[in-house]
Amino acid sequence: MKAERLRAGFWRRTLSFFLDYMVVIVPFQLIAVVLFALTAGMVQFTAGGVTADVCYKATGIPGDLKPPPPANFNVAQVCKTTLFGAETARWLTVARVTQDGNTKYSISERYALDRHDQVIDAWSLNWIAYLVLLAYLVAFKLRKGSTLGDRALKISVVDNSLKTNLPPPFKQMAIRYAVLLGPFLVTAAIMLILARTIGTTAEDMAKYHYIAATFALMAPALIYYFIALVQIGRKTDPFWDRAAMTAVVRREPNRRE
Repeated sequence: MKAERLRAGFWRRTLSFFLDYMVVIVPFQLIAVVLFALTAGMVQFTAGGVTADVCYKATGIPGDLKPPPPANFNVAQVCKTTLFGAETARWLTVARVTQDGNTKYSISERYALDRHDQVIDAWSLNWIAYLVLLAYLVAFKLRKGSTLGDRALKISVVDNSLKTNLPPPFKQMAIRYAVLLGPFLVTAAIMLILARTIGTTAEDMAKYHYIAATFALMAPALIYYFIALVQIGRKTDPFWDRAAMTAVVRREPNRRE
């Protein structure tokens, strides 16, 4: 009788995703270093990876910032994102910070800066990197059932409907990612509509309690993903794998984690 396939746990999945993230993001960071220098800061990248952020107090701010900074602001700082000292982004944050007892409130606006600390309409590489990351994950899992990170951690996505070790067909993977990303995409769309309705400046968001509304909108999705994390932690199939009849399993079922 064939041994029962062990489900991949939380830490294996998390470390696998981290490795895949770095596989995609690090090359973009290297590209961003070159493009930031060649364009004097017009192309920027802040999507994490192995970068570091360094901030210092701004010596002054322009008087024609758009959107306007918060009224009666009392904090202004310049920050740089660097990869081993080489810049990939620079920005100015202008904020009004108030203290009410033990609670601190902050309203801020952020503006992209060029290499000479001039406010510019910079072009971000972030969204391209995220799209490439998504395409990489989907393409590898569709074709092989596992990404480079999965292979390093010895896990893979399999077709659980037939109890095989083969990658799921396209239809099952489409269902899997629809159920996986659905709550996030719906919440993001509602938040975008809300932001466009009430305005996008810091003052607008503070006036209409945008932060509180955001948390209220995010609550159902957060609960959904929290339950899914509990399922993964218990090494059972989360919502999306159950809906698609797929499973993320260990490649060495006879060894304990």
